[in-house]
Amino acid sequence: MDNNGDFYATQGVILLGDEPLEDVFKRLNRYGFEGIELMGEPELYDLSEIRQLCHKYEVKICSILSWCLANIPGRDPAHPDPEQRALANRYLKSCLDLVILGPT
Repeated sequence: MDNNGDFYATQGVILLGDEPLEDVFKRLNRYGFEGIELMGEPELYDLSEIRQLCHKYEVKICSILSWCLANIPGRDPAHPDPEQRALANRYLKSCLDLVILGPT
């Protein structure tokens, strides 16, 4: 829901497998979806491609499925080891970088 009380229709890209992202964005636009949830693996995406697709198809990135709760080294922001926390902070920042790519 946005600040105006409107709900966004979204689709999680993780459910779509290896389908080209442009096909996903095109379909979301065609069916009136306003947002997409991306898998929290930022290194899998070309950030300039994501930005172009967001603008071209008027689809916002409304969510990132981050993997902080999974038992993956470098993903736990509450880990007792400062190096692991620093890795987790870098990971979370890279997830946030994806979110801010959408149209403004």
